[in-house]
Amino acid sequence: MSNLFLGLAILSVAWGIVSSIVIASYLSRRGIKINLLFFRIMMLKYIHQYHQITRQENGKPGPWFYSYVVSMLLALAFAALGLGLLTVSLLGAVLCCESEKNSPTEPSQEEYHYTIPEQTNDGWETDSLAGVGMDPAPLVELMDRLADTEGHEVHSLLIVRDGKLVFEEYFRGEKFKNLQFTGEWGFDRDDTHNLCSVTKSFTSALVGIAIDKGLIGSVDEKVFDFFPENADLMDDDSLKADLTIEDLLTMRSGIDWDDQTYPYDDPRNDIRGMVNARNPLRYILFKDILVTPGTVFQYRNCNSILLGDIVRRVSGERLDVFSEDYLFSKIGVTDYEWQLINADVVCAHGDIQLRPRDMAKFGLLFLNGGSWDGQQVISPEWGEQWIVVWPQANMVIVTTGGNYYSAPPVLMQVMLVDYILPAMEVRI
Repeated sequence: MSNLFLGLAILSVAWGIVSSIVIASYLSRRGIKINLLFFRIMMLKYIHQYHQITRQENGKPGPWFYSYVVSMLLALAFAALGLGLLTVSLLGAVLCCESEKNSPTEPSQEEYHYTIPEQTNDGWETDSLAGVGMDPAPLVELMDRLADTEGHEVHSLLIVRDGKLVFEEYFRGEKFKNLQFTGEWGFDRDDTHNLCSVTKSFTSALVGIAIDKGLIGSVDEKVFDFFPENADLMDDDSLKADLTIEDLLTMRSGIDWDDQTYPYDDPRNDIRGMVNARNPLRYILFKDILVTPGTVFQYRNCNSILLGDIVRRVSGERLDVFSEDYLFSKIGVTDYEWQLINADVVCAHGDIQLRPRDMAKFGLLFLNGGSWDGQQVISPEWGEQWIVVWPQANMVIVTTGGNYYSAPPVLMQVMLVDYILPAMEVRI
C-alpha cells in the first residue's frame, strides 16, 4: 500500500512538469510569447515581470499582459493540483508505512524445507519421516499450499508414528483464551493452545478413569443420583429420572439447551445463563428434557459440564486436580490450564489450554491401549470407545487452529486425505 502512495507522489510531480510544458507549448503555437519559467513562485520576480510587460506610454497594459496572466494562472492551478496530490501521497505513504510497521509480519513465502522435530526433555523421541516409512513430498506440498493460502488459521500440525514425533510445524495466528483474542500472535512448541471442544475428550477420559477406580459404578448410573439436592426437579419431568452417564457421554441426553442461536454475551444463550446463575449445575438440571434420553444425538455442552462435576463429587477433587493426579502426571504433561465457571465447577466442555506436543501424548496413550511407559492409565476398552486413532498406521495426528467463528479455508479432512494419507507410503 505504501508503494502505491509513493507511486502517486511521483506521478503528481510528473503531472506538474508535463502540464506546465503543455500549456507553454500551446500558448507559443498561438504566437503568444511567454516565459517558460512562469511557474516560479518568487513574488518579487513576478512583480518585476509585471512592470516590464505593462510599461507603455499611455500607462495601459501592454499587448502580452493578458496572455501572461492567463498562462500564469493556469500554470499555478496545475502546480497547485500537483502539489496537493504530492502532499496527500506522501502523507498516505508515511501513515501506511507506520501501519505496516505495527501490524503482524506476514509469513515468509520462502520455499519450505522439511526438518526433523527437535528432541527436547519433554519425553518425545523424534525421527525423520523417512525413518518411519513416510514420504516427505506430499507434506512439503501441504506446507506450500498453506503458505499460499491467506488466513488459513492452521496453528500447528504434528504427526507421530511408531511412537516417534516425525513432523512438527507451527504457524502465525491469533492467540485466544476463553475465545477472546489475547493481543498476541504466533505459535511455537512451547505455546499452549485453546482446545475448545476437544476438551470433552479429556473429560470423558477422566470419567473412564473414575470408573476404572471404582468411584463410579458404570456408565449406566443415573445422573440425578449424583445430585440429590436437585431431586425435586424430577417431580415435573419423569424423563429426568432415566438420564444416565452414558446419555451424557454420547450426547443423547435430550436436554433443552441452546448455546448456538445467540452470541455468548447474550443472556438468551444458555452458556451465558449458566455462568450468570447462582447455581450453574441446578441451572442445567432445571432444563426440560425434550426427547427420551438415549434416543437422539444432540450436541450439548451442558452434558460435559455435568460429567465433570460428577467426577468431582465421587472423588472429592475438582476436575482439574483429578486430571493432574490421575492423567497428566502419568503421561508427563505439566503445562496445561483448565478454565473455571466458579470455585467448584470446571469448564469441562471446552477451553482447556494445552501444548500440541502434549495433545499428541494423549492420543498416543489411547493408541497404546491406555498404557504409558508400562503403566495402565485408563482401560483399553474405554480408549477404543472414545478416542479415534489409526492403529493400522500406528499413527497419531494433532492439529490446532483458530477458525473459531468462521469456516477454515483448508479443512483438516483435506489435509488428511490429500496430503497426509499419500505420505504414508509404507504399511498402510
